[in-house]
Amino acid sequence: MASNLRFTWWADDGDNVLEDDEDEDPIHQNVPLGTGTVALADSQVNIWGDTPTPLPGGSTRYIAKAWCFGESEFDPYDQDGLGSGNNNSPVQRPVVCDGEDEDNMTQTDSFTADISFRAV
Repeated sequence: MASNLRFTWWADDGDNVLEDDEDEDPIHQNVPLGTGTVALADSQVNIWGDTPTPLPGGSTRYIAKAWCFGESEFDPYDQDGLGSGNNNSPVQRPVVCDGEDEDNMTQTDSFTADISFRAV
């Protein structure tokens, strides 16, 4: 089952909707879940588009995620600049996922994923 799931993570504006200005450099894009470490902001990189520097204390940044059991292109929506809110969420602008080619072989499968973030 885990090999049939696809995940994408990206720097987000807080609405958990993949928008066209957020998909240029995803953290992890349309690949099976695996083990890895990714720097989000340090002296070499800053995924939120700022100058490559660590984040200032007390600042808030968002990391969004999407997953699909089957095929998905994770096509971004037009940026609306709204951030989070009642009219702007994955419910109104979902990731389109096509599991049509998946069969019943995975119905009895399960998996667990542990995802952690570390600030230093």
